[in-house]
Amino acid sequence: MGAESLSVLLHDLSIIARPRLVVAASSDKSSLSNHPSVTLLAALSDLSCLFAPRSIGVPSHVQMKLRFYAAQVLSTPQLVFGTLSNELQDYARALKAEAGSVTSNYGLQGKKLAKAIIEP
Repeated sequence: MGAESLSVLLHDLSIIARPRLVVAASSDKSSLSNHPSVTLLAALSDLSCLFAPRSIGVPSHVQMKLRFYAAQVLSTPQLVFGTLSNELQDYARALKAEAGSVTSNYGLQGKKLAKAIIEP
């Protein structure tokens, strides 16, 4: 995977990991729809459905790991996810800049090489 592709994935992950700044107050404690990390929890839920076994019954080992991760999300302070999201965003930008500089350097080298071949 190239640096530019990884940069795009990290940017998307930073959006998923970023907690909501404002949530509706609700007396229903069983509902997660108002949780600040609802986007991350929904992503874990979607992955869990993707790895669900075809036969109904016992969850797969992947599903059990994803449930563990969801429990960790629920028990982790939201400040941690805000910081994580910012760091992922910074790293994505750095990778994008690095990929851009490498691409431009290859372009310059190619032009110099072509000029050297054409003009002996």
